[in-house]
Amino acid sequence: MKELNKLLDKEKSPLLSKEELKLLLLESYKGILSKEMIEYLDSLIELEFSVIKDYIALDNREILTELSIFRYASIYNIYNRTIKLIKENKLPLEINKFDNPIDVRENSLNLSFVTKSKKRINVFEYDYNYHSPYRNKIPEYYYNRSLGGITIYQTLESKERIKKEINLILGRLEKLYDKDIPIRTLIEEELIGYNTPFENKVKIGLLEKRFTELDSKKDLTEEEKDEIKVTNYASEIILDDMGLKEEDFTTDKEDFTTDKEDLFNLSKEFTNLEETKVKKFTNLEIKRKIKYI
Repeated sequence: MKELNKLLDKEKSPLLSKEELKLLLLESYKGILSKEMIEYLDSLIELEFSVIKDYIALDNREILTELSIFRYASIYNIYNRTIKLIKENKLPLEINKFDNPIDVRENSLNLSFVTKSKKRINVFEYDYNYHSPYRNKIPEYYYNRSLGGITIYQTLESKERIKKEINLILGRLEKLYDKDIPIRTLIEEELIGYNTPFENKVKIGLLEKRFTELDSKKDLTEEEKDEIKVTNYASEIILDDMGLKEEDFTTDKEDFTTDKEDLFNLSKEFTNLEETKVKKFTNLEIKRKIKYI
């Protein structure tokens, strides 16, 4: 029993091993749950199918959602089944490799594609641990049901979106060239005040550089073609394994910042070259981050 209690340590990572999950299932739930539920949990641990697919009756699933074994088995299933998919399909992806050696990220699974010029392209990320700034205010009896969040990255070619982005940049530049006109957000048209001459000059330089890059862009490079090919194939097999389709996702209008601190980071502003789509479950959020080139 002591060994079992260690598995439920609140400070322990929710990513348990297969052996730990089998022990937890055997010692705590056999004889309590129905045979169907036990077999379903065992199938999740054996990676027979994705937990995101509906392979069990809805009422039984709702019961399981209240149990810690379901959370542990689900996190194990998503984490390890994704790796299994990547290996079986021989995708050229690296697992949990980061540019910053200090960034260990022990609480997530990250898959990335490295181009010939050593540029790292994110393909998939699963943040499975639970981090909350209010954790010390949550009662001890609270049970965390969250399975975390999944992000699937995809790169697509779109000349139409590049044209829209060029027009958006020209609109911004037109406002910045006239220092007497207050800068407004491009969506809400909410007044946010005047930029200083220095800020105007810096932003104009960045936007003009971006305009030149996009306006002079002709054909895709071989690296860009590889990026599109790999991210599309990876997202296709992952979403298919989850039983999810394009129509299951809705466009997520992410907030964009207008803080002066982000003066040098134009990527945080509204753009036609990035799109986020989301599918929300009770205890899991799946995002598709699409980049257009």
